[in-house]
Amino acid sequence: MRRSWVCGRRGSREPGSQGRGRSRDACPGWWSREVVGPLLSLFVVIHATFNAVGRHRNDPRGVGQVMAIVGAVLLLAALVALGGYFLYRSLPSDGSSVSANASGASADVEEPENMGVLYVRVIGESSNVFVRVPGGDVLHDQVIRQGGSITFAQPPLEVTISDPAAVEVFVNGSQRDISDRDEDYSFTIGE
Repeated sequence: MRRSWVCGRRGSREPGSQGRGRSRDACPGWWSREVVGPLLSLFVVIHATFNAVGRHRNDPRGVGQVMAIVGAVLLLAALVALGGYFLYRSLPSDGSSVSANASGASADVEEPENMGVLYVRVIGESSNVFVRVPGGDVLHDQVIRQGGSITFAQPPLEVTISDPAAVEVFVNGSQRDISDRDEDYSFTIGE
C-alpha cells in the first residue's frame, strides 16, 4: 500500500480503498499534480539533507582557547589598572596634605653631603622650578609647594625659579641667597 499526501490529508492510492482519501486528481485549485509533486520532492530532499548533515555548531572549547580568553581578560585588567595608576599620578596635588617638614618651624636641613649639586627647598607658599641640562633635556618643570624640595646630583644644570623669595637654594652644599632677585631668576651650575 502506497500512501501520499493528498489535499492536506493522508490518503491511499490503492484501488478499492473505499473512501479513505481522495486521489490527487480530485484536489481543487493549486493542489494539482504539477504543483504538489515538485514541492513534495523538494521537501523530501531538504529533509534528507538536514537529517544527513545535522546542526552546525562549534566544537567544545579546548584548554588552549580557554587559556587565550583568560589571558586576554587579564591583559585588559592589567592595562586598565596601569592606566588608572598613571592617571592618578599625573593629577596635580591640591596641597592640602602637609608633611612634617612643611611646618616652617622645622630645623631639619639636609646635610651638605646629601644635597648633591643642587638642592632647592620651598619655604614660601609655592614656586615653579625649571631645571634642565644646558641645551638638552628638561629634568624638572613643576610647581613645588611649601615644604617640598628637589635634589640634583649631576652638573651641568640650567635653573629658573619663578619666585626666588619663596625658596632656599643650595649649590654644592652651600646656600646661595637669591631672595632679592627678580621673578624667573635663572642661573647655571657647573659648566
